[in-house]
Amino acid sequence: MITPLVLLAVAAMSVGGGYVAVRGPGGRRRTISLAAAVASIASAGFYIRLLQVYNSRPIEMFSRNPMAGLGPWDDLAMLLSFAAIVASGLGAKKPRVLLLTSSILMLSYTLLTLGFWD
Repeated sequence: MITPLVLLAVAAMSVGGGYVAVRGPGGRRRTISLAAAVASIASAGFYIRLLQVYNSRPIEMFSRNPMAGLGPWDDLAMLLSFAAIVASGLGAKKPRVLLLTSSILMLSYTLLTLGFWD
């Protein structure tokens, strides 16, 4: 039940941060903030794909190795979350709080979920 709420919060904060970045003064920092918003939303998408792949595999596959057959989805979700953290730290000042919060939340939730599966 909490997963849809976390993903909805990440998407809302990322869209809000992207909107604030677009409304701010132009330049390189605005573009970096927009990239951070896109990376944060993409990491949520890869997290959803990670859940789909995990839930579609037979349980026998995960009996010895919980990460068996997940492919690159866990790595992509964590990499994009980390890229969103770095980009939002380098981006514009106004959307920084929303973008940092959403990207840190997504990275933490991905690591938490992978820790439960281990």
